[in-house]
Amino acid sequence: MHSKRKSWDMHFINSPEEAKRLISLQDFAVIVSDMRMPIINGAQLLTWAREEKPDTVRLLLTGQADMKDAISVINNGRIFRFLTKPCPRDVIMQTIQDAVEYHYFLTDRRDLIIGMFDSSLRIILRLMEMSDPNSAHEASQRKAVVTKLGDLMKIPDITEVKIAALLLRSGEIGIPEYIREKRKKRGELTRAEQDRWDQVPELGYQLLKDAPRLEKVAEIVRYHCKYFDGRGWPKGRVKKEEIPLGARILKIVRDEAELERRGLSIPDAIEVMRKRKGHYDENLFKIIEAYFMEVHIYIMGLDADYFERKVGELREGQKLYTPIVTKDDLILFPSGTVLTTADLATIENWHRQRGIREPINVKNTLASLKNTDKQEATSE
Repeated sequence: MHSKRKSWDMHFINSPEEAKRLISLQDFAVIVSDMRMPIINGAQLLTWAREEKPDTVRLLLTGQADMKDAISVINNGRIFRFLTKPCPRDVIMQTIQDAVEYHYFLTDRRDLIIGMFDSSLRIILRLMEMSDPNSAHEASQRKAVVTKLGDLMKIPDITEVKIAALLLRSGEIGIPEYIREKRKKRGELTRAEQDRWDQVPELGYQLLKDAPRLEKVAEIVRYHCKYFDGRGWPKGRVKKEEIPLGARILKIVRDEAELERRGLSIPDAIEVMRKRKGHYDENLFKIIEAYFMEVHIYIMGLDADYFERKVGELREGQKLYTPIVTKDDLILFPSGTVLTTADLATIENWHRQRGIREPINVKNTLASLKNTDKQEATSE
């Protein structure tokens, strides 16, 4: 072993505790452990190392008496190979060399997959943004909501659902622009156009399913329009808990956002959704409903009184009770925004260019009341 010091950076440790400390501090390509050690055995050490540093390749030295335990460890996928004692020097050296090469194979493949994944994700998001400039804003809002829900519901790993939230509308890339525009303006689609639009989740699935590390994301996108009772797209017998959890969550999040885009407040949107029998997983709906209502209370305040105003009646410092939406359904400012002088100028400009849906529901704040008093004093 000492002859390899120029080729390998090696550390020889006599204590399992010291080995754990060193493994925690450094990244090693290979760990070689004897089966019989004080306090814990080699299998236990390598099992711990697998959790701590999964890219490190693990080798176990064992005697005939420990063979049963060694085989059990291998079957559980905890080590790369085991060597029986006494082990010839050339065998152990070659085995370590094999383990080093396997380590580099694992890390190179991982880095390649991550690189391909990042590239694929960026390309798809860019295509979505080119197809609809407003999609990036909507996607980021969905992702933020999903992140909060993941914490609230204590989902161990919400990553795939967050990525699906970003890519939920990816299938729209395959829909002709005139159909997308017609639907955005709430025009009535022909039967053929509606059939084409219903294929959006499936088109998203086909786009994503072969991309590195996006297989599960693709399934979520595929089923995010599926009703909990099995109706809707895609057609088939999949229903209830057979629908991916992420898809069930995103259906509720997406539908609530769609109703807000139409000008409904959060409570009104939730009330509409409550009446949709069979659409949602009721257990998830109760949790997500509670979250949205907390958001509503936080934004508006428990005693929030709101007023209906036209664009020309808005004042600096007022807080939006409902979003400001153009007549072609582009959200300019979400509910809860406290309007600034620059915001008012932006709203006036958009109102002249494309039109703003009126009335706009706002809540007065102390700042907005002071601004109103100043304007009234000036006009006198």
